[in-house]
Amino acid sequence: MNDIIDIIDLVILMWGVVLIYTALSARVTGRFNKYVLWDKKVPFEKCRHKNEFIKYVSPRMLVTGIEVLAFGIFGIVSSKYPDIYDKYYNWGLILTLLVFVWYSYFIYKANQKYY
Repeated sequence: MNDIIDIIDLVILMWGVVLIYTALSARVTGRFNKYVLWDKKVPFEKCRHKNEFIKYVSPRMLVTGIEVLAFGIFGIVSSKYPDIYDKYYNWGLILTLLVFVWYSYFIYKANQKYY
């Protein structure tokens, strides 16, 4: 493909790594990175039940991170092989967008429930 698509795929890959790291570190440390939560106007410190929030959100964040990481890797690999890119890239993009919608729904529900 071209260089800009490779850069975008690399950014997608890195965002997947950030989501995975945040989900796992939230389980260990009990705190979330403020840049990956849905509503930035409400800080994590104002959460009423932090442990329950982490138990509710972190598995979903982990699934989203794994899918985004896989899509980033797929994008980088498929840009080197145009046949794969032409056949499967749009399906991977649709799957990624569906996972984002799924994740956004549960983050919205978690904010309503725990804040």
